[in-house]
Amino acid sequence: MNNGFNSSLLPAMFGSSDLVLQVPVLFTVAHVYQETEPINYNPLPRGKFMANLKGLASIVSELRVERTNLASQLKRVDAALSVLGESTGKSNGRRSYTKPRRALSASARKRISLAQKARWAKRAGKGQAAKTKPKRTLSPSARRKIAAAQRARWAKVKAQQKKAA
Repeated sequence: MNNGFNSSLLPAMFGSSDLVLQVPVLFTVAHVYQETEPINYNPLPRGKFMANLKGLASIVSELRVERTNLASQLKRVDAALSVLGESTGKSNGRRSYTKPRRALSASARKRISLAQKARWAKRAGKGQAAKTKPKRTLSPSARRKIAAAQRARWAKVKAQQKKAA
């Protein structure tokens, strides 16, 4: 399989061919999109209830074997990554330099907290003033006029329905 990686250079780079055997094969795009049938650990047909648990011990043992295989593969990948990480130019295995964060004293954090709470209170106070506008209500005479106009509209609709019927 040609994946664009020349594996013959690895022994020359690292001085050992043992590492080459432990590095997992990289998958091509075709391998990623291949559809595979999922592993069915249940010996009974799909949808049937497993009444007897005779096969449970064998299923558990298969799962444990699979787990150990995956753990060993993961260890090999971690080893390969650590070797490749050291060869990328990082000095003495250290990570790249990051600027340390400045530490604030407790009193400085308290002052910042109080200032932010004051800003929030000021903002909430403005919102409260806008919300406390007096509610507008209609006068009794205006309500009577609106009710009379609505009764007249309904009377007109009912009169048209009688003509149509």
